[in-house]
Amino acid sequence: MKSILIVCGAGASSTFLAQRIRSAANAASIAEGESPIAVIASSLQGLPALLPKADVVLVGPHLKDQFQSILLESQMAGVTALLLPDTIFGADGGEVALGLIRAAEAATDPV
Repeated sequence: MKSILIVCGAGASSTFLAQRIRSAANAASIAEGESPIAVIASSLQGLPALLPKADVVLVGPHLKDQFQSILLESQMAGVTALLLPDTIFGADGGEVALGLIRAAEAATDPV
């Protein structure tokens, strides 16, 4: 099972996005036979405790100024970190985030 951590300032917007990603992932796993994922929402303060358990960290666009330090911390833990686009909190945010995760996985998979 893949573990996705969504980080935002206070944890509120990431909670809504987490639910949308879960819904999109469930639909994709049924349609495409993909393995399930766990999606956890957190505030920035929760990142150090949750990072070791994550496979991918999605960073809210409002944390753009802090992304480089989050990226460095994630790389040191062997975790992929992605900065989400400003449009991620729209109705199709779950599908967009899932697409970003898939693209990052494809880019890091050995051929």
